[in-house]
Amino acid sequence: MDPIGLGLENYVVAGHYRTTENGKAIDASGQVVQSDITAPFNGAVDLAHKLAGSDQVRGCVATSWFRYAYGRAETRDDACTLTVVNKKFATAKYDLKSLLVSLTQTDAFLYRNVIAPGGAQ
Repeated sequence: MDPIGLGLENYVVAGHYRTTENGKAIDASGQVVQSDITAPFNGAVDLAHKLAGSDQVRGCVATSWFRYAYGRAETRDDACTLTVVNKKFATAKYDLKSLLVSLTQTDAFLYRNVIAPGGAQ
């Protein structure tokens, strides 16, 4: 079982909301564990509120958006960039739009490695 995944149990693959499955009520409750927060939740909205209070999740969000925006995984050379991005994200009270803007305001965003055919850099 996936304890966090249970919070999304009310949603089908296509994203439609449901309250029953095969005539039985859906239990979307669970427990956030192995994190800097440990808390029970019931449903996706409650889960989102719990995760929003986690410093680990906030750092993960910033790193994941870094990877997506830059089209690569971070390296040791990106430590300063990630520190600045995380500080700006925190200063903006974890506003996602501010995070995306801050990702475009770094030197790392201006340059990217060109990968030659065959994967050699």
